[in-house]
Amino acid sequence: MVKFEEAGPESKEVTLVSSLLEALGSGIIAEAAVALRSRAKLDKFDLPAEQLTPYFCEMPQGSRLAPRRLILGKRSKGRPKSTRDLSEIQNLGLGKATAFFEFIAVGNVEAAFDELSNLVVLKGKQLELLAYLFDDDDSLPKPFAWRFKLRARRAGKPHSRPSFSSRDFALARVLREAVHKFPHRREKEAAIHYVTTQTGMGRSAVAAAMDRLGVRSPDWKIEN
Repeated sequence: MVKFEEAGPESKEVTLVSSLLEALGSGIIAEAAVALRSRAKLDKFDLPAEQLTPYFCEMPQGSRLAPRRLILGKRSKGRPKSTRDLSEIQNLGLGKATAFFEFIAVGNVEAAFDELSNLVVLKGKQLELLAYLFDDDDSLPKPFAWRFKLRARRAGKPHSRPSFSSRDFALARVLREAVHKFPHRREKEAAIHYVTTQTGMGRSAVAAAMDRLGVRSPDWKIEN
């Protein structure tokens, strides 16, 4: 069961996650790189992969969790080679994240997302390499013909500094599970009950979270 306790003083690692998510949400990609490098230097602290996955995939209309999406942009003019030697990436000691970075190197963001979804955490060298991809650092290995960029999901300017918390991401995951289990018009209450049993939250708090985070079935009635 996922329990949401009263928030106490934020620890250093939670602060860094919040800084990363705020930078991604506001489109300040250089700040995202700084947060990733700081995180990489913390001993025994990891970045849950699920914190990044919303920025790679489609989100429900109106969702606040990821107002921008990570895309790949070419690092230099011209068309990248169709075949690239990825042996340098394979020798970086990236462990289970090797395939994730290989797909980024060749510009396949969909396959990269699939690999990221299979990972639990990113840490150490993995986060350092991720930071290079955010600010196009010269230290990027040669096989990388692409780097990360951020694109707004809809027309208009997203809020300049959306406020995120790691609790929001954990809660959104449970909400998405509920929507998947109970997507039909008359199943909203069943979905809310599922979330209350998983989190210990009250019904009104769950309904409000569905609206705030934009995680709800399009088949449900509009009113709470």
